[in-house]
Amino acid sequence: MTATALRPETAWRRWALPLLLMAANTLSFVDRQILSLLIEPIRRDLGLGDGTAGMLYGLGFTLTYLLAAFPLAWLADRIGPRRVIVGAVMAWSLATGACGLARSLGGLIAARMAVGLGEGGLTPAAMAWISRQFPRERTATAIGVFQTGIYLGNGLALLVGAWIALRFDPAGRHMVPLLGPMAGWQVAFLLLVLPGLALAVALALCPAPRGGESERATAPSVAMRGAAGWRIGALPALLIVAYACLVLGGNGAQVWTPTLLQRQFGWSVQQSGFVLGTLSLGFGILGTLGGGLAADAMARRSGLRGPIALAQGAMLVVAPIALAFPLAPDAGVAVALIGAHQMASAFALCGGMAALQGAAPDAQRTRITAMLMVAINLGGTLAGPWIMGVVSDAWPGAGLGPAMAVTGCLATLLAALVMARAQRLA
Repeated sequence: MTATALRPETAWRRWALPLLLMAANTLSFVDRQILSLLIEPIRRDLGLGDGTAGMLYGLGFTLTYLLAAFPLAWLADRIGPRRVIVGAVMAWSLATGACGLARSLGGLIAARMAVGLGEGGLTPAAMAWISRQFPRERTATAIGVFQTGIYLGNGLALLVGAWIALRFDPAGRHMVPLLGPMAGWQVAFLLLVLPGLALAVALALCPAPRGGESERATAPSVAMRGAAGWRIGALPALLIVAYACLVLGGNGAQVWTPTLLQRQFGWSVQQSGFVLGTLSLGFGILGTLGGGLAADAMARRSGLRGPIALAQGAMLVVAPIALAFPLAPDAGVAVALIGAHQMASAFALCGGMAALQGAAPDAQRTRITAMLMVAINLGGTLAGPWIMGVVSDAWPGAGLGPAMAVTGCLATLLAALVMARAQRLA
């Protein structure tokens, strides 16, 4: 039986994998983003300043996330992606519960760092599992399903956090069986533990990747050890650089857009959060799924060059939108452009990431994906928002909008130029 002529029940079982991995991706973003909704009661309860609270949200999580990516990717190549993912989901879910048990700044920082360590193992291993479970002409669609978890998680973090806040006042005290009185924000973290543990069990019951648990079973002739195992070719390197630039502009814009709407149009925090969360759930998911389907169609027609060209074209669409939406004079126009920006950025995400899986040798695939995650987190989570803020401060009289427009547009154009070079090498 060929990969393109699967029995219905076999196809259903195969597509259950990216759906479960999407759920894991969604949960990881809910667990990391819900802190942003709870930071004010946490700050008051623990007596923190704004600077310390900001470090708790960003640096405490991101650095351990990046430090975990490489060793967990190596481990996934040695013992198989399924085992690493199951362990990672269990680890970050328990660490999220530990955030709820923390009663001091030090305890909360340690628990937040543990969340980052666990979540650092998900994406590289998930990409490897998907690429081994699906033929090349369907990989981008499966990756698109997995990546919808980013937008689901960002949107649901706002909605789930709001629901929990309605049921359990984050600043109040609530009696928890066996644990005694706890603050509402602690209860919110504890409620996220059980879904994570249930998901880990479901992933453990999935069949092992084709070829068994270990990558060595599918590539016995490739035994790269030490530094040689981390050397990559020009094509994967260019794809990684291109996506670091794309995410620099995109995530920087995502962080500063609520502030832009509040400053430019007088929106409240609740209004901007509701609108942007809805856009993430709608346009972000459409972009990832559409990009995955289109990239697979291009791969069947043109091999690796097809999805790379598609991603480059989407980046060229993103660049003028990134320039336009921060300068929009009307709130309605700005919201429409923000939705288009999210959709086109998500569309661009899938093609090149699927091409990266195709360009990477089997024995290096998980590690190369880890390099990608480190690059886009350094570019997006840390550098993107910081650079836009620095440009805004250094451009007196211009305001936040022009800084976002120029930085986002230039970063996206650079990504498209690098992708054009990658297309010539494919």
